[in-house]
Amino acid sequence: MSDARAAAGPRMATKAAPDRRVCGEANEEAARGEPTGGLVVTGIGTVGADGFDFRTALGRHGYKYLPAASQYFLAAAKGALAQAGPDALEAVGPEERGAAVGTNSAAVALHHAMDRTVTATGAGDLSPVTAPYFSINLFGSRLATEHDLKGFNLTFTSPRVAGLEALQNGQRAIATGRARWLLAGATEEALPEGEPGADTSEAGAVALVLEPEAAARSR
Repeated sequence: MSDARAAAGPRMATKAAPDRRVCGEANEEAARGEPTGGLVVTGIGTVGADGFDFRTALGRHGYKYLPAASQYFLAAAKGALAQAGPDALEAVGPEERGAAVGTNSAAVALHHAMDRTVTATGAGDLSPVTAPYFSINLFGSRLATEHDLKGFNLTFTSPRVAGLEALQNGQRAIATGRARWLLAGATEEALPEGEPGADTSEAGAVALVLEPEAAARSR
């Protein structure tokens, strides 16, 4: 879970221009190369697969049929939001909240199981509750639904650097005014036996809440 470990490093500040819709003067400074503040991490949540129970982490109802990697990221996000504080999410409107998640192996085991079903008995025997997750983008969709993240919802799958890309592109989206608040991170499921790297693959998730420094200080 190298992406998750990289994303869960020390709390950081990253350069980003304030929202162009409300900070025109600040963006003029950005165009001149002058500092305009940055993003800071205000909440971190981490989840490991060992001993994980979605009923304890998320609730007894509504999560049973989600893929494990999706459960991990929802739980990590819950922890990050709790650390950021009860008013962190409400500080901005739904259209100003964004999400970005990276993954290398969240869907590999599930896709293998789907392939075996299709080749053995046919696509008609695929589970209707898990079949939609052939699309990797759905692994983070529940997060956006639960927390009303309407600014953007991005998924990255570049090998080894997906989690880093989630942070970089989420930051870029905020810098260009697409949102003012970001929940980003990485989630992984262990690779099935026989896959390259299966013996060293890991499972779990990390989520970070990032906000403009000025907004975080005002809270």
